[in-house]
Amino acid sequence: MNLPSVVRRCGWFGIVLFVLMAIVGWYVGVLFKRSMYSRPGRRISSFSLVAQEAFGLGGYWFATCITYLYCCGTVVSWIIISGTQITRLLGFAQVHLNEKASMAIIATAMWIPFTLLKTLGEITIASVFGVLTAMFTVVVLGVTSLQHKYTDTYHSPEFDSGPTHAFMIASGIPSALASISFMYAGAVVFPHIEANMKRPGQFGRMLSLANTLVCGAYILSSATGYAAFGSQTVSPILNNLPNLAIVNAATILIIVHVVFAAPVMLVSANLELELALGVMPDIMGKRKELAWRVVMRTITMGILLGVSIAIPYFGQVIDLVSAISTTVVFFLVPVFCYVKLFGWRKIAKYELVLCFILAGVGAVACVWGLTDAIKSLRAAIQSGHG
Repeated sequence: MNLPSVVRRCGWFGIVLFVLMAIVGWYVGVLFKRSMYSRPGRRISSFSLVAQEAFGLGGYWFATCITYLYCCGTVVSWIIISGTQITRLLGFAQVHLNEKASMAIIATAMWIPFTLLKTLGEITIASVFGVLTAMFTVVVLGVTSLQHKYTDTYHSPEFDSGPTHAFMIASGIPSALASISFMYAGAVVFPHIEANMKRPGQFGRMLSLANTLVCGAYILSSATGYAAFGSQTVSPILNNLPNLAIVNAATILIIVHVVFAAPVMLVSANLELELALGVMPDIMGKRKELAWRVVMRTITMGILLGVSIAIPYFGQVIDLVSAISTTVVFFLVPVFCYVKLFGWRKIAKYELVLCFILAGVGAVACVWGLTDAIKSLRAAIQSGHG
């Protein structure tokens, strides 16, 4: 729902960036899988353990913290958009429920599967359903955007002239890269996904197919949204659209999607933390492990709900999370771990150059994106709306 506004930020060139980042995302995933099998005779089983193998205990804790921040920040953005859209939908029906209560309802719905289900393997069906609802929603919103673009007779009251479009807005490219990396930054869950595949050897092929499908969906939603609303595109794109039954149905599907998708992110984050703290059945027994898991995951969800209520600005939160964590997860950690584990002397020169180009781009996107995100969030807090 944030993608059309990303294209607004950098112009039509953003479509090119979606394709480039899909390719980079596949390449980074392949590098990370190589890192997982970099030690003969054993598989390194998690994102944080790969970092530990490369950089020791400091690398482990850095990766654990950045994973937790990335996954939890993502879920915060989902609580915000779901809560605000529930309030918006009920308002159309003349039912008044404030956004804080709506967010609490969504957080509770996410908490149930997050707490009860231990591993990603247990939530595969739920995540598949989430993907299907997301694809349907992309098509609905894309068609609806083009059908209800700005005209003299229909437009948002705050705009009195038509939108403008640009091919490239250079100043917006770094922050756009940070936001787009958010969409492809799956390295933290790659080890858990690969572990639950029937044919782990096909991971690279699976990732290329997934990125192709996701990239197509991203281009469809962002291109249609930007074509329809241009410089007037807001985040989420739902706020550009009129009160139509099909749009409201798509909104409901978005809410269902994030409720199913949130456990995927949160289980990934908490598995890393629980492993670090020794909350495992073979260490403390099944009953004690279950009790600690429920307590830790309940506290996690409570904190996320509190942050969502305190900073209820969807677009700005997405940009902040993207700059702080996803640039690191997407560009930096996988690349540096790969170079460190294999040694720069054993890596082909062209690949070594490519790795450090990616690291440089990631560093620029992180710093520039963080600066823009802080400015945007500050402005949203001062004005009282995103």
